[in-house]
Amino acid sequence: MPTYKNTSNGANPEKRAKPRVNVLRGYPGNETTALTRSLPPKAGELIKSGMAIAVGTGPDAGLFVKADGTEAANMVFIAYHDQSDTDVMSSGKLLGFSALGGFELETGYWGQAAGADPADGDAICVDPGTAGQFAPVTGAEPVIGYATSDIIDWSNGQYSNTVANMAQNTEAGAAGSKVLRFVTGA
Repeated sequence: MPTYKNTSNGANPEKRAKPRVNVLRGYPGNETTALTRSLPPKAGELIKSGMAIAVGTGPDAGLFVKADGTEAANMVFIAYHDQSDTDVMSSGKLLGFSALGGFELETGYWGQAAGADPADGDAICVDPGTAGQFAPVTGAEPVIGYATSDIIDWSNGQYSNTVANMAQNTEAGAAGSKVLRFVTGA
């Protein structure tokens, strides 16, 4: 789901700090029954595709906010779009994939635990240190899924080192192209 600019100069598709969420399993596309929640995003929250989001409480009840690690697993979702995308702005709703659903996703919004990248098989939670990110479980954080590989660098071809741009994602710069692949479900 690249974002294309309506200009003749600059990068096209638009360069991002981190790539959009990539759904590998569980969402066949254009199937509204596979999307598990749609809510308006909190104004000014700056939610990006692939971030951990949650149903707000208190004054934010009924809105999507960046998840901060204090939520129960059944209240955590993964943002499908950016909050600033035209579809979200026109409909007023942001789509989310449930952390309890049977999705396999790749996201650039992840953090380390004790200085180590998430590894294949690690239990994954919402990063309690950075709102909107995922990280390996280090204590009693609610498990929302499991890593299904080591960190993947999308700036390199994933299937062949001899074929230029084979499965390469050039949407984000090399520094932001590393993604966490994980399956949802506690």
